[in-house]
Amino acid sequence: MDNYKTYPRYCEHSYNLATPAGNKKALLQCLYAVGLFADSQFADAGRVLAMVPYNKYEEELRQILTPSDYVYYLIMSALATFSRTSLKKIDESQGVRAILEHVPELNGIIGDFLASNYKQVFARLSKVRAANSLDVVFLFKLDTLVRRIMEKSIMQYCLPYKSVDLTVMAKTLDKDIVELERNLVSMSSSGLIRAKIDSQNKVLYLESEDVKLKAFKTTLENGEKFIQELTEIILRMKMKKEGLVLKGEKMLKDLEVLRSENMDDDD
Repeated sequence: MDNYKTYPRYCEHSYNLATPAGNKKALLQCLYAVGLFADSQFADAGRVLAMVPYNKYEEELRQILTPSDYVYYLIMSALATFSRTSLKKIDESQGVRAILEHVPELNGIIGDFLASNYKQVFARLSKVRAANSLDVVFLFKLDTLVRRIMEKSIMQYCLPYKSVDLTVMAKTLDKDIVELERNLVSMSSSGLIRAKIDSQNKVLYLESEDVKLKAFKTTLENGEKFIQELTEIILRMKMKKEGLVLKGEKMLKDLEVLRSENMDDDD
């Protein structure tokens, strides 16, 4: 099962997309991307597919992904995981646009998402399942992708505000308010948003991040990392000085001795 991860990487430098053998690399990239997608690694799947010059090798790549399959896997992965900057690059790709002209369900969906036209985004997504009814791999991951796109939409919607009227948000997202509250509770519990919900008045209060506390935690983590790295350097220097060659169980015993000596030196 893990061959989809290792084999394409092994062949990565064997073929150049600009050479006659480039189609082989493109084939491997498509196989790799489908494997990543099936493994729920949507960001990596989208990244790999974005590098594939599908239009150039369409005839060969059709045996793995049809043109519509290619944009479904790419666009859905991108919407669920990519940053706004990366989404713009996908949206501006002439190759992707050419294929999207024949896939009305997704044509224009990235532009709608970037423009915060959420109602239009989810209207398009509602048609995706029927259009991919025979793709078992895609269908199995579709609910997860739609949920992540919804979460990104909510986060994007809330970004400029300190408090949000849930009734207005539900209308904008074309979502039932009870279901929206359920999503918000889940997102708050998982740490995707920092907020409190006033269920009675239907208001979401967003908590601003404590910048000073974050800076202090970062400094503390960096300090601990520095001490750990410094300790490892000292241990390596002592081993080199003593000319130690550590193998098997002897390595573990000698490491314990060196650690003890290092602690004694610190005292």
